[in-house]
Amino acid sequence: MNAINLDLKLGTAVRSFLDKKFKGKTAPPKIPNAYNYNQTFSQEELEAITDLQLSDIQNFSELSLFPNLKNLTISTSENLSLSEQDMETMKKISTLESLSINGYCGFKTIDCLDFSHALYSLSLTNCPDLERVENLNANIEFFKCVGNYSIKNVQEIVSNTIHNRDFITDYVLDVSYAPVFFKRLKTLEGRIKPETLELMKLNIRFGEEISRKIFTHSFNVINAIQKKTEEISSKIISPKDDELSKFSSLYLWVCKNVKYDFDGLNSSNRMASSNGLTQGERLGTNNYLNGLLYGKCVCEGFSKTLQYLCAYNNIPTNLVLCHAGNELPDNVFDHSILQYEEHGKSSFCDITWDAMAYQSGKKDFRYFLLTKEEMSKDHKLITSTKPLTSAAEVDGATKANLIKKAENRFLSD
Repeated sequence: MNAINLDLKLGTAVRSFLDKKFKGKTAPPKIPNAYNYNQTFSQEELEAITDLQLSDIQNFSELSLFPNLKNLTISTSENLSLSEQDMETMKKISTLESLSINGYCGFKTIDCLDFSHALYSLSLTNCPDLERVENLNANIEFFKCVGNYSIKNVQEIVSNTIHNRDFITDYVLDVSYAPVFFKRLKTLEGRIKPETLELMKLNIRFGEEISRKIFTHSFNVINAIQKKTEEISSKIISPKDDELSKFSSLYLWVCKNVKYDFDGLNSSNRMASSNGLTQGERLGTNNYLNGLLYGKCVCEGFSKTLQYLCAYNNIPTNLVLCHAGNELPDNVFDHSILQYEEHGKSSFCDITWDAMAYQSGKKDFRYFLLTKEEMSKDHKLITSTKPLTSAAEVDGATKANLIKKAENRFLSD
């Protein structure tokens, strides 16, 4: 009997699967007196492997040893990379039906046509370098694409999603794709049958990352956010406004209309709180929902509220984690701010602190359009999924004029 030796991490996952699958049943023959139980396997054992869940694996070449592998999940919290050779190995698994990749960097493109024709489920989450997901064909019934902040072909993903609507069983798109999705859907009004639209509402959801976990929202919830965003934008944004003027108006709207939810912050479910009652979704104080629909949230919710308004109006922004205050703890991210991007350079805004100051009567907008250096004076550990290149400093007079122009817009409405 030939002995096949595997990497220890991979071998441990293989042994775990075999022990669970054949508990109380006749198992494939093992290598007699194998020195390392979790690394040495028989060919029959490898042929019995259909599912693998692998954490922090760095070398995937041995996946070619599993002739019947159907479901593969790989994840890392250590910023590990997938090489081109690793991807080629996965593409050659002819039996692969389900592939899930979480947290890996390095690879930039996933083309569904490169994988097994049997592939029907694809999940891609928190992959920082992923730029394109191509050829979402009718075979892909389950699809998740959340937290991949470098994606450049959102329009293509959305178009393929809507095009494949009759075949979809469950799609979870990043919430940041929702403005494009609903705008595209609106152009098809009258061409989609009511029963097809109802099926889409059941099968398409939207996901976001909160505290390093993925949470999903229903079609109807995000549609309500989209409608609210459309209503707000139509009142305070003019087509003649330049991008920075639009951003300033949206910034001021949040300062005027969204309050800090201290009760929600202190509750175990982190839901919106009003008159002692909770509403919305669990962890709603941190997500895209509460600021826009209930007007109450905490810091991450403030940033995401402004971010969604900006996404609807085609203004590039990025959520940035940091620590609030001058003292520097060990990797404690307890706050979030927003990175505003213009011509490849960034300015930073703490919409939470400016909104709280504004509502207490202090309207100096101290944290509006700062350089990274300026923001770093009392915001530490500033960390982003995108490069943190500072723009040229925006002088105080320019900021004041932007806010004054925005306030005049509110008064005219």
